[in-house]
Amino acid sequence: MSLPMLQVALDNQTLASAYETTRLIAEEVDIIEVGTILCVGEGVRAVRDLKALYPHKIVLADAKIADAGKILSRMCFEANADWVTVICCADINTAKGALDVAKEFNGDVQIELTGFWTWGAGAGVARGGYSAGGLSPQPRRAGGRRGVE
Repeated sequence: MSLPMLQVALDNQTLASAYETTRLIAEEVDIIEVGTILCVGEGVRAVRDLKALYPHKIVLADAKIADAGKILSRMCFEANADWVTVICCADINTAKGALDVAKEFNGDVQIELTGFWTWGAGAGVARGGYSAGGLSPQPRRAGGRRGVE
């Protein structure tokens, strides 16, 4: 994997809508993210279908796993996801469980750094054996601060 990589987030409500996007740009990106909204709207079928259409792309299931890390990540990896996301506020055992399953499938876990977090917490992601952390931009807070300290 060479860095940096370009990722598109498919935060569509339906696969039909997501296909409109992928038809235009899938070959221009490295990572196709099945966004949280699409994961909820279409389930792991969205992961399975997009990986079937783009087997040469990394498909990220942005499930934002908060609990049941082993079960939920297994569902995503069995649908042929390459990576899954675990939300940063999840218990460490949830994240470790997801990572254990990811290794079984030669996949990976991205820790989703949403909300207010510190650089120390971000460094913990690297120490935990996760190769990626995703930062979701947050609106400015009072005093002009964003959700990163």
